[in-house]
Amino acid sequence: MSQIINHLRFSVAFGMICLTLCSGCAATRETGSRITPSDTAWIESGQTTRLDIVTEFGTPYMEYPETLPDKKVGRKALYYHMVIMTNRPMKIRRQELFWVRYDPAGVVVDFGIEESYTGH
Repeated sequence: MSQIINHLRFSVAFGMICLTLCSGCAATRETGSRITPSDTAWIESGQTTRLDIVTEFGTPYMEYPETLPDKKVGRKALYYHMVIMTNRPMKIRRQELFWVRYDPAGVVVDFGIEESYTGH
């Protein structure tokens, strides 16, 4: 349930950003830095700390408390890269989301990269 609520919060916040960025877009626009799987190969669950991640990638776009499977409250950090390409009448948006979950001590529990495309 907590993950659903957290996902909804992120979706609403991200949607607001998308609406702001999409208005008046005329060519290609990028937001955020791209993070690829090879950029994250050094991260080890149970070893890498939040300080290591922030040192490498900077301050996350969003970070919030999240209940972990063991019922402890950790944190989830989100970094995103978005490309909006406009070629009238088509607008294509590619979003890449790098996420990291930390335990209460700030050690990485897990992480991943998700990619999505939309067009209208």
